[in-house]
This record gives sequence, C-alpha cells and structure tokens, in this order.
Amino acid sequence: MSTGTSIINTISLYLDFSLHWHVWRTSFKLTSMKQGLMLKLVKINCDTNLLARAYTISQLDRYVGICIWLRRKFGLKDTCFIKSLLQCRIFREAGFDAKINFGTRKATQEELPQLDGWSTVGHCWVTLNGQNPSYDFPFVFQYP
Repeated sequence: MSTGTSIINTISLYLDFSLHWHVWRTSFKLTSMKQGLMLKLVKINCDTNLLARAYTISQLDRYVGICIWLRRKFGLKDTCFIKSLLQCRIFREAGFDAKINFGTRKATQEELPQLDGWSTVGHCWVTLNGQNPSYDFPFVFQYP
C-alpha cells in the first residue's frame, strides 16, 4: 500500500464533520467551565441517544482521540481528566453507559523525581456498559 493510499484511508475515517463539530464544541464547553461544574456536564441520561445517528464505540473514540490530539497541538490543556470527561460525555450522548473511574497510588521516584518523601499520583479513565474498572491504579471512585 502506498503512502498516498494510506493517508486517504486514514482521512476517510474522519469524514463525519457534524461529529467533529460536536466533539469540538463539547471540548471547548469543558475547557470554559469552572472546575467544580465540569462533572455536571457528564451527568446526562444515557438511555436516550442525543446524537443525530448511531455511532460505534470505536468511531466515537477515534473522534475524541483526534480532538484531544488537536487540543495538544493548539496548546490547550490535556489531562486524563479532560479526556475522560469528554469521552464520557460523548459516549453517554450516544446512548452508552459510560462512567469515569478515579484511582490513586503512591508515586514512584521516576514519576515525581522533584518530590522528596511520600506523594500520590492520580489517574482517571472511562469504562463502558458496566465493565469492571481495572487499571494500573487502584480504583477509588466512579462517576456518575
């Protein structure tokens, strides 16, 4: 397969401009909110499909991924929290039962070399449709 064909195949995965626009709009809505209100954006009923058509989990994940990548390129804040909020909101709007999981553990010296003594690091990630929250971080809390 030539490079040109590969690029065309990749671009063809991102041709749904209405979904691009929706993900971007939601992303900027998250960024402009006060931190205490961000979690409220995720708490929507996942029983109703708010998006115009049916999407697969992989399609939604791809569009959220490209949005997060572009946010980084434009210098916008990109953390696991922002990505999880965006993923959870988009998945719930599509009718999937998405939940944000939070975990924490003791930091290693490699992760935080500037800190002496005891410190913790946290992470959050999204699970779908009642999956068990398993990750490298011990599970602490799930929302919504």
